[in-house]
Amino acid sequence: MRRLAFFVEGYSEMLFVEQLLLEIANRSQVRIEQRSIKGGRKVPRSMITVKAAAPDEGQQYFVLIFDCGGDHQVRTRLKEEHQGLTEAGYEKIICIRDVRPDFSRAEIAQLAAGLEKGLIPGLVPVDFILSTMELEAWFLAEFNHYVKIDPLITNEAIFAAIGFDPAIDDPATRDEPANDLRQCYALGGKTYEKSESGRTISALDYAYIYTNLVCRIPEIQRIANHIDEFLTPA
Repeated sequence: MRRLAFFVEGYSEMLFVEQLLLEIANRSQVRIEQRSIKGGRKVPRSMITVKAAAPDEGQQYFVLIFDCGGDHQVRTRLKEEHQGLTEAGYEKIICIRDVRPDFSRAEIAQLAAGLEKGLIPGLVPVDFILSTMELEAWFLAEFNHYVKIDPLITNEAIFAAIGFDPAIDDPATRDEPANDLRQCYALGGKTYEKSESGRTISALDYAYIYTNLVCRIPEIQRIANHIDEFLTPA
């Protein structure tokens, strides 16, 4: 069985990665497990299974997604698990985190370089992917989902409100994507909060993300490429 692992900031990112995987993969051939890691300094470190993988019925692929409990924990959790995942036969690890609020746009290159430092040579390869400036930038550009939130949230109304056209503009230019999304949803009398992003995750058009949005967002293209490569028989 081939094995792939993701380390992400939080629960929303874990759900997004799972849904994108299911869009790309043959669902009958991939097993996905979600785990959450907590503690480690002031409180004992613990790992819990959020969603167990389906029973092993001869599936060819296994994907493990870790909720690290914050952007600043993604690299830490990766380093804690790197050796064990290598020994367990994982082929690649993909780490996804936001840039803000800990770093500014001017510090992106510094952040990217710092994430790569100190990894042990010879262990399973790791790719760090930064969502600029937040994961919500990706949601912002997936314009098909707005009508599912409320019919009043149109591309034209969004452009009039925040000067951004979700169908064509680059979401990486937005400094506060979560706040942008909040303003978009307000057009239909709805709210958006990071802690309640499940509605958005469920509404996103993952087929569009995989076939079209990847052309506008290089970071999603990298994730899709990793998944495609993983699911391609050796």
